[in-house]
Amino acid sequence: MSMDALISRIYADSEAESQKILRKAYSEVARIRNEHGQKLKKLVETERKRHDMRITELRNVRLAQAHREERRMLLAAREDMIDKCFSGLESRLRTLDGTEYREALKNLLIEGLKVLSGQADIRVVRDSDLGTAEVLIKELMKDEIELESGGAVETIRPVLTLSRELLPARKLGGVVMTSPDEKKVVDNTFSAILERDRDDLRIEFSNILFGPER
Repeated sequence: MSMDALISRIYADSEAESQKILRKAYSEVARIRNEHGQKLKKLVETERKRHDMRITELRNVRLAQAHREERRMLLAAREDMIDKCFSGLESRLRTLDGTEYREALKNLLIEGLKVLSGQADIRVVRDSDLGTAEVLIKELMKDEIELESGGAVETIRPVLTLSRELLPARKLGGVVMTSPDEKKVVDNTFSAILERDRDDLRIEFSNILFGPER
């Protein structure tokens, strides 16, 4: 083979090898680009999911906060309405008079006498109650009342005295009854009764205003 032919062949072989190397290089570049592209796509997708989860968590937290605030405001409104019911009831009791008040006072006296074994010193709230209490005491001392003791029923005639010392106006109305030895006290003032029955009254007001709890 002549020198020229040999040189030509070397050039041809070199060109073929060069093309082969280039094709391999291009293929490797494409593979690397594809591999990195897949990794990048996966990374972007992972971050997108993480972002969506975070957004959902924040939305749920804010919704929960909104629901709690709504419930707090609703409960506050309900409590305000119930408190107004108590205020209205207190006003009604404070101004109670006439036959209705007289009957209430009489029932409270009888209830206290049963606790105090038929003997008691009485104090009232209002100056106007003194005359009413005197009349009721006379009526009650004319009649006998039944007392329960150890399962047995005893009939006795009440013994009542009326103190001229008035109770504080905040008591609203009613009576405080004390045993002769001052060891027992029955507070049947309206304010004391309201305090004793406050929980039951609150439930009753709530049922009337909002319906029974379920």
